[in-house]
Amino acid sequence: MEQAVLEPHAAEALEALPQLGFVTAIWTNNDRVVADFVLSRFDLLRHLDLVVTRDDVTALKPDPDGLRVVRERWPDAKHIVMVGDAWVDGVAAQAGGIPFIAYRADATELERRGVVVAASIDSLLDLPVALA
Repeated sequence: MEQAVLEPHAAEALEALPQLGFVTAIWTNNDRVVADFVLSRFDLLRHLDLVVTRDDVTALKPDPDGLRVVRERWPDAKHIVMVGDAWVDGVAAQAGGIPFIAYRADATELERRGVVVAASIDSLLDLPVALA
């Protein structure tokens, strides 16, 4: 994770979401130490309302258990949407009964895995429109 790079426009997208009425969570299969290291390095923690790591779940994605953590945090949330770049994200979203927005994901692999995509974006600047 020391080689990780920030996705283009990630900070701008995360900054815009609360202004549109969204709360934000990141759900990763990494552990808490790694997630906090990377998110801190890119100064993203201040934009996040929740970080869900492998330390918080009973099973890793594609299991949807991370959604349990999100739902416990916001039990009254009417809409939860997952944005991800991999098939495991799409399968987890689908198993958890929420829409999936594919960000630069391999469309062939998503189709092979039976993932239904609510929207597909190539830039995180397009995320607010995809969420509308």
